[in-house]
Parts: sequence; structure tokens; C-alpha cells
Amino acid sequence: MREDLIKRLRLFLFNEKHQTLVGKPASQREIIEAQQQLHVQFHSDYVAFIETFVGHMQV
Repeated sequence: MREDLIKRLRLFLFNEKHQTLVGKPASQREIIEAQQQLHVQFHSDYVAFIETFVGHMQV
């Protein structure tokens, strides 16, 4: 994922107004298991996003 896009996402997601959109980043293991369960291969940009920002929402 492009660094400029990551910076823009950080500014948006870590803004006080949007804190509920950020969850716990996904681990490599969680990503691999999800791909296996869904029988898909995630795009590298999506993997970068969920590793950085939100693999699953915190409750």
C-alpha cells in the first residue's frame, strides 16, 4: 500500500470523530486462516490495511 495513502488513512481513522472505526490489527496467522476459510487470496493492499488498522473490531 502506498505510504501517502497510509498517512491519509491514519489521519482519518485516528481522528477523534472516527475512533469507533479502528479495531485491533490482524496478525499474519489471522489473515492466513481467514483466507483459508474463505477460499480466497486477499489483495496485498487489503492485507496491508488490516495489518495496520483493523483486522477485527474491538467490542
